[in-house]
Amino acid sequence: MEKYTISEVSKICDIPSSTLRYYEELGIISDVERDSGGQRLYSRSNIDRIEAIGCFKGAGMTMAEIKAFFKYEQNEYESIDDMMELLRGKQVEVKAQFAQLFKAYKHLLRKLDYYGAIDNYIKGEEEQSERPRWGDYGSRDYSQEAFNDVENICQNLFEK
Repeated sequence: MEKYTISEVSKICDIPSSTLRYYEELGIISDVERDSGGQRLYSRSNIDRIEAIGCFKGAGMTMAEIKAFFKYEQNEYESIDDMMELLRGKQVEVKAQFAQLFKAYKHLLRKLDYYGAIDNYIKGEEEQSERPRWGDYGSRDYSQEAFNDVENICQNLFEK
């Protein structure tokens, strides 16, 4: 079984060594071996755990929630209700964040369209008799364009 030093894991997971030591201190990474010189040696399962922590943090979980999840995971059969409650709560929060980001992204697309038209007007790249007005862009629906962009992002993720 291959072992990794703290600096290798730091590069693989793109987090500082101090964060890895902090995770150990919290007890959310365990079973880290040491070589004869006392240096940490991480296993593939340690790296998998670190990557899971990164995903959970990305989903907005606090360190306390992550710690609780891994505690529940140690005894799945007795803690499944608590584990599912935690995960479902995060699912609701992430969906709300998606909705908020989607709305913000549609607004960003509207601004890009509007200011792109102003840029074209200023540079004379399009035949326009008057300067574009924001009100003309307020009624346009950017949902499909935003949805297409999200769909492309998802497809790119699956291709990796």
